[in-house]
Amino acid sequence: MNKIYTTKSLLLTILLLSALFKNKGISQDLSTIKDKEMLTINGNLSVDQMFNPQIWDNTTSRDPYSYFIVGGLNLSLYGFSMPLNFSYSNQNIGFTHPFTFNQFGAQPSYKWVKTYVGYNSVSYSPYTLSGHQFCGFGFELAPPHTPVSVGLVYGKFLKATEFEPPLNLPAYKRLGVGVKASASLPKANFNTSAFYAWDEPNSIQILPDSLGILPKENLALSFEGGAIPFDGLNLMLSIGNSILTDDKFSAISNERKFWGGLYPARNSTSSYWAYKMGVNYSIPQGTMGVSYEQVQPGYNTLGAYYFVNDLENITLNTAIRLLDGKLNLGGNFGVQRDNLNDQKIFANTRLVGAGNISYSPSQSLNLNSSFSSFTSYTHLRSVFDHINATSPYENLDTLNFTQVNRSTTLGITYAFGDESLKQTSNISLSGNQSLNKQEDTNNGNNLTFINAAITHAISIPMSGWSFSASTFYSTNSNPLGVSNTFGPFVSSSKSFIDGKVRITLGTAYNKTWLDGKMQNTNINIRLTGTWNFKESHNINCSGAYYLISTVGGGQGGRQELIFNLMYTYNFQYKYSPIKDGESKQPEH
Repeated sequence: MNKIYTTKSLLLTILLLSALFKNKGISQDLSTIKDKEMLTINGNLSVDQMFNPQIWDNTTSRDPYSYFIVGGLNLSLYGFSMPLNFSYSNQNIGFTHPFTFNQFGAQPSYKWVKTYVGYNSVSYSPYTLSGHQFCGFGFELAPPHTPVSVGLVYGKFLKATEFEPPLNLPAYKRLGVGVKASASLPKANFNTSAFYAWDEPNSIQILPDSLGILPKENLALSFEGGAIPFDGLNLMLSIGNSILTDDKFSAISNERKFWGGLYPARNSTSSYWAYKMGVNYSIPQGTMGVSYEQVQPGYNTLGAYYFVNDLENITLNTAIRLLDGKLNLGGNFGVQRDNLNDQKIFANTRLVGAGNISYSPSQSLNLNSSFSSFTSYTHLRSVFDHINATSPYENLDTLNFTQVNRSTTLGITYAFGDESLKQTSNISLSGNQSLNKQEDTNNGNNLTFINAAITHAISIPMSGWSFSASTFYSTNSNPLGVSNTFGPFVSSSKSFIDGKVRITLGTAYNKTWLDGKMQNTNINIRLTGTWNFKESHNINCSGAYYLISTVGGGQGGRQELIFNLMYTYNFQYKYSPIKDGESKQPEH
């Protein structure tokens, strides 16, 4: 056990020193401090209150009163900048989880020195640390007149969460440290990063084996580079290596060594690689290129929330401008395959790619279309999820992501009229075919989403009136059946006092069918008022009525009356002892 902690301490020390030694000899330049404002303070504060009076017996169990407070503050003293931000709410999340919503983070900076304190997120590389939130500290150093920059972060990436069934997500306390070093030269650029994360086995009680949640450990390294041998030709190369221990309780392995024994190997430790390289060449009408990517099965990093592995891509890309820029064509086309280690029962080889085309024959008309079959993670939502939403925060703790395989969009926009009466018509169509994937398990459930909308908007600038009418259609096919939703949405708004006050009234009506049988009807009416005064203050108030009725009065029907009141304040204050036109006192 002591050997393990000694190895971990050695690894942390090397990662820290690798960043520090690259910056020896750095000194601060204070020669221009007199030219800066002595003190500058700017920021914002937003207070949102939601009232949900319990008028009807079948009203939702939402809290009668909720509030959300979000703020930001930036202090600058002689050019030294320290931004702060915070958020707080009395809203109770419906399950226990290792993530934090009430948080505080700051990014103080001075010239070429930037620091991180509290809750923040950084992205060093898609193969190491990529956007994962942490609570701790860090810094970035980018000295002027030098091509080198470095960075380091250290903190808690997951909080310890005990297992309390039935609704919770247990997790071990996870700590991590990441470093990066970059160099930018006239004809080349390089970036290397390392991320080391480990779970604390004693941070929570031992979990049941049936959960399959074990303490992990991970070392991820990456190198990315690009070069321009001559004008028009661009070369790029990315390499990633992730050494992942799935179970820190497993026995130490003396037969395997990773990076010269720097990383402690266990029976559950595996090493994975990822590669990506490409060539692009520019021509007068656009660009063309080719790229190759391979991600070994099992590649994952604890510095990212999601990662797609077990794939090999060979891709051709092109972008062409024609007809004086009115017609633009672009695309990425190639071949993709999985089952790289021949361990799956079924292997897939398919054509993959993305293409887009846009044509604007005049300033009034625009047509665009796109298609893609690349694999990526997204959160698919029907347009009615937004129309029928009773609160902007009701999905705050939702982490439902879906792996999208194919998507298609089509849009036509036509604008006409003059300064006294402007009109815009729009037709849009989008479709997604998805493959649901959780963790490393593919449940084989195909999902298909189609959204369509027709919208016409009228604006009368002189009077401040605007009107909009839309018709939406949404359908999705899943293992439970085929669901269809259809309905119109209309709204009108009027601005007063030179646009400082705006009142909007909108109503929506839609019905949902499941396998051809009527399920429910949604009706909502919203009245919103916005007042911007003194350039720094904004008040937004709204009232909404929602009615959800089900066929035969079954469960799920309800009606609600919700009021929102939000106040936003933006402020800025500057102070300098030397006023404009004031001369400096003579030196004695």
